[in-house]
Amino acid sequence: MYVSDSVKGKMEHVLLAMQLSRWDEALKWINDILEDYTNHNYEVSPSGLEFLKYKFNICLQLKNMVELEKTCNQIIQIDPGDAKVWFTRGIAYLQFKNVLWAKTSFEKATELDPGNTAAWLNLGALHADAGELTEAITCFDKVLEIDPSNEHVIEARNRVMAAAEEQGIQL
Repeated sequence: MYVSDSVKGKMEHVLLAMQLSRWDEALKWINDILEDYTNHNYEVSPSGLEFLKYKFNICLQLKNMVELEKTCNQIIQIDPGDAKVWFTRGIAYLQFKNVLWAKTSFEKATELDPGNTAAWLNLGALHADAGELTEAITCFDKVLEIDPSNEHVIEARNRVMAAAEEQGIQL
């Protein structure tokens, strides 16, 4: 990957700011890099993915959900097989109260990484909130296959089973 001296210098600033936990400064520098990258017609492609992943981690630290969602979508366009990005995108969509896109993101995360208990748990909770009790139990059971002593999932599963019983639904 060709990286100009300007970009190399800015990347040093990004790394230093990250080491010092100066996340706002790191975000400014990484945005400058990405702007340089696109202004010089360096397509943000697999070679530019590294810069987007830095931005992804910076946005996570800042809890900047708007920028995180945009960055997740950019990364997914380049590398649709990154389960962590799909999971994080689901969390970002939950922050925006966009349940449909959150659910889709968690489904993709579990497809790419069937051992991702956090994605299964969040997906199960979304199904439970939507009254999709059978689907919720399926998700919670997936977590318990991986982590049988997960107390949060055991409690969530028990709540869903109690709701099903109240509604006369056999699960």
